[in-house]
Amino acid sequence: MSFFNLLKPKVKEETSLIYDIASGSIGAALVSFVPNHAPSVIFTDRQSILLKKKPTSADIISEMVRALTKISKSISDKKIKIKRIFFVFSSPWVISQTRIIDYKKDKDVLVTEKLINTIIRDEELKSIGTGTKRREGFLQDFGLDTVLVEHKAIAVTLNGYPTPYPNGKKAHFIEIPLVTSSVGGKILEIIDRAISPFFSSVKIINHSSSLLSYSVLRDIFENEYSFLSIDINGEVTDIYIVKDGVLLHNASFPLGINMILRHMSDALGYELSVCESLLQVYNTGKIDQESGLKVKVILESIQKQWIELFHESISSLGNDIALPRKLFLTVSNNLSSFFAEFLRSEKFSQLNLTSDGFSVEVVDMSKLNQYCHFNNGSRPDTLLAIEAIAINKLYI
Repeated sequence: MSFFNLLKPKVKEETSLIYDIASGSIGAALVSFVPNHAPSVIFTDRQSILLKKKPTSADIISEMVRALTKISKSISDKKIKIKRIFFVFSSPWVISQTRIIDYKKDKDVLVTEKLINTIIRDEELKSIGTGTKRREGFLQDFGLDTVLVEHKAIAVTLNGYPTPYPNGKKAHFIEIPLVTSSVGGKILEIIDRAISPFFSSVKIINHSSSLLSYSVLRDIFENEYSFLSIDINGEVTDIYIVKDGVLLHNASFPLGINMILRHMSDALGYELSVCESLLQVYNTGKIDQESGLKVKVILESIQKQWIELFHESISSLGNDIALPRKLFLTVSNNLSSFFAEFLRSEKFSQLNLTSDGFSVEVVDMSKLNQYCHFNNGSRPDTLLAIEAIAINKLYI
């Protein structure tokens, strides 16, 4: 059992509910979990958050509640007993960071589960009163204070050496990377009010999408120790960097799929829903020449903006960060080929890359099918699959 699984409780078979709270959509999956088996998805739903103009915090929150209420009622009507509810937040709803806990002694000590728990607990006590801060960026105008919802030790290093199985070993210097994530307290209250008419007395567990994604990618691509992960959602692009197996940096910027659709709507004079369909046709290559040329020009313009914001986000993490060559890409639309193509061809000369360009791998259901099964009637969903796989690893 690896360190990442060290502290998980043992459970029997259960059906739990996963909510994916993203910037451009709200997804949900009813999942059957059985120990030592791949999770089986019984039902999925995803409601888009697609607004005509550049949305404010209040707009996004209102649409989130609408979508959450609709999905919750649909699931509640199925009369399936739910053991636990997992909320998985991506930007702009969550702030995540990694802290490195150092534990030093003059002599070697025996490393046990109890010792690791104590080290983590002591670090949490030190941070009480300092972990709550103002939500920056997308939701700053809503005036939200944040609440710590996630704290997970993701690795352990003994005397400078990564040690996946630390129990029973001795060391005088222990390092533990601890991922912490916070969500707006008001947001948690709003979500609770939205689902409480449908689900009462059900245990709720909150996570960040970056931690769960990191857990899954590290397992599936076990030979990739350092990589960049990019998740392009509705309104926001999320980035995290893994170095030597440890999730070290998080960043995001406000450009996602919905901005492409709004640009298309402005340029072509179509409703957003029509633009969404047109984009899907464009991706198949079956669009007429005139419309295809217009869409191509719009996408090229968005590409330039996206690259500029990507540069800014990476640069904000520090000039000394060398980006790994491996890049895992997840796109919440069928635009993965568009983004993958320019990420492969762009040299990103302004960034500190470890090679001439990125080796891009798209994370989709073809990579996940053997780790998560979707029953008949449940629509495959890459993000929900990643979250189900991670929850299966951490809790089942």
